[in-house]
Amino acid sequence: MNALQRLVIASGGMHAADQIALVAVPIVATLVFDASPHTLGVLVACQSLAHLLGSLPFGVWVDRAPLLPLTRFAVALTAMGSMAAAVSAATLQLIPFALAVTFMGFGMVLFMLTTLSILPRLVEKPALASSNAQLDLARTLATFLVPLALGFALTGGTASLVFAVASLFAVGAWFALRTLPPYRSAQTDHASITERLLAGAVVVAREPLLRAIALCATSWNFAFAALMVVAVPLLATEYGVSASRFGTVMAAFGLGSIAGAWTMRRFAQRVRPGTVLLFGPASSLLAATLMLGGAPLGFGSAVMGFFFLGFGPSMWLSAQNAVRQAVSPPDRLGRVNAVIQTAIYGVRPIGALVCGWVVGEWGVLPGMWLVVAGFALSLVAAVLGGLRAVDDYSSLNPRL
Repeated sequence: MNALQRLVIASGGMHAADQIALVAVPIVATLVFDASPHTLGVLVACQSLAHLLGSLPFGVWVDRAPLLPLTRFAVALTAMGSMAAAVSAATLQLIPFALAVTFMGFGMVLFMLTTLSILPRLVEKPALASSNAQLDLARTLATFLVPLALGFALTGGTASLVFAVASLFAVGAWFALRTLPPYRSAQTDHASITERLLAGAVVVAREPLLRAIALCATSWNFAFAALMVVAVPLLATEYGVSASRFGTVMAAFGLGSIAGAWTMRRFAQRVRPGTVLLFGPASSLLAATLMLGGAPLGFGSAVMGFFFLGFGPSMWLSAQNAVRQAVSPPDRLGRVNAVIQTAIYGVRPIGALVCGWVVGEWGVLPGMWLVVAGFALSLVAAVLGGLRAVDDYSSLNPRL
């Protein structure tokens, strides 16, 4: 088994644990803690808070330390957070549960940053998109299988068990990483943390493609976090189904993500990158519009909407990761990724809190209109930001 395959296996374990949290938190909040829309928004925000607080310092760390120990540490954080969430759910402790979910998020943030820096050391530039898609395929399998299983197995009585299972997935990821080389950083400067962070921010600010990716993904993630808040109430009030059916639509999201990642793995070098970078946000806008207007058509329109929401953005994720890795200076890649991750995932708590407030004050449909607006802004950023002009990955090089 080669290094890339081990990285793929570890990615699958970590994303399975993360997906359990993503799907289980809204359901557990409703079934176990009887949470209000405002509280539900806070709990969903806790899942993304780690991106806001951890990405920048972790990015500096990734550029200076051996990557394998960092990756193992990230896995350990997720495992411990998962077990803490299991205990909190079993004992009906809401605040410890929120803290444990946040702790899980810190592990996932660090894991994502380390793998994004490891991959360019494993493959050549033309293979970056397909290799990113291979990693993403592990993620998408988790986004399909985990919600499907939780849709049948997750109840108020099994809430603590599913988080214990998440911990086991993280432990499996740790064992998959045990034989990877350390991938030591070549960085030797002694600049302050602030100076190093500014160096990464300068790359993002001066590179038009990185700016466009950040703006596009920021709008998309605001909308996605808002959708995670409004989805369960939407299913109950507009589609007339129980909260547990949220697992079914998330399984459709996972199936769409698998299809998108598989498509990119097979055809990444045949499809023009600019086309993929526009298709992702466009398909998201289509999905949200379908969910907003499709309630009279039945539950199937929600399933179809979540499928589209998985398919296009999964392709977009592989393409934009390849662009990031190609245009960023290697010695600043960790910080560049950290700056972008802070922007795009740090906005998720804001999206969750804003949508929780909108749904609590005005109802479900205004919350869905907020989701549609976010995805529309994402498409506008992609169209106007120059992403459509990317013809191939081999021609992309750092400009600094």
